[in-house]
Amino acid sequence: MSTAVLFARDPGAANHIVAMAELLGGRLRNDALRNFVEQTAGDVPADVVVWGEGPALAVFAAAGIDAAPRGPVDLADGVALLRRASPALVVTGTGDIDDAATRIFWQAARQLGVPSLGLLDSARNLELRFDCAHGIHPDQLVAPDSETLSGLVRIGFALGDVLLVPNLHHARLAALAPPLREANRKIWSIRPEARVVLFVSENAAEARRMGRPFAIDEFVLLESLIADVAARRPVGPLRCDAAETVIVVRPHPRDVPGKYDRYARPAAPRVIVSADGTPAEAAAGADLVVGMSSAFLDEASILGRPVHRLR
Repeated sequence: MSTAVLFARDPGAANHIVAMAELLGGRLRNDALRNFVEQTAGDVPADVVVWGEGPALAVFAAAGIDAAPRGPVDLADGVALLRRASPALVVTGTGDIDDAATRIFWQAARQLGVPSLGLLDSARNLELRFDCAHGIHPDQLVAPDSETLSGLVRIGFALGDVLLVPNLHHARLAALAPPLREANRKIWSIRPEARVVLFVSENAAEARRMGRPFAIDEFVLLESLIADVAARRPVGPLRCDAAETVIVVRPHPRDVPGKYDRYARPAAPRVIVSADGTPAEAAAGADLVVGMSSAFLDEASILGRPVHRLR
């Protein structure tokens, strides 16, 4: 019985790893991807081992996956971890500019002669995720659309090493589509008749500190949202009565702790800061989901929630 090792550090990557675990376990169907895995690994691994680091561990736990907190500190450590697991395939997400562990696993797998597969969620920041000139990339990739495919070819990937599969995480969400509206409203202590505007954070300030360009200022946008609701100006498709509206600020998993604490207030509109519940539960509990470029907005749309993108 062959084994697949699945790994992610970032929450977006972890969402795709959850979907891949369900596909390998037969709980999510995509024949093209399953065949791609079989061609890459020689068969479809029957044993799935999930490892995680940082924010990914919370995503795995919410999905009911018992993931080992395991991320390599250097190449020798990555080789040792994979050698002990003896996988037929290594599957990872694709992390941010500072995600060293994922890169180490690609290099370690190549050193051991184990095929590696990366799951991409979008065409953003491809040059920062991979270093093709120095061989720091997975052997093969799953990409969600033609834009991402074009970007991968531009930075050096061969067409034959990329499989186009519609967003795997979205496919899982659509298959679940749970009735979750009341779950987070109870956690937030919000009356059933209140309007809930969910503000989904981006970790733009943190990204800039890492040296990654990010044009968004999440604080300015949140302050503008609060002012619009207070003045009864329309927010996307919704015109809100400040007295009956609660703005829930959902921090990004990689936001620094306490980032939005200064915005919490009891006055109209009431503002609370909460990371409670899964993203699906939080989105389902909102009357409007407001954000910038987060993949959370796409997930909210799949769950049938109105979405407004701030500019």
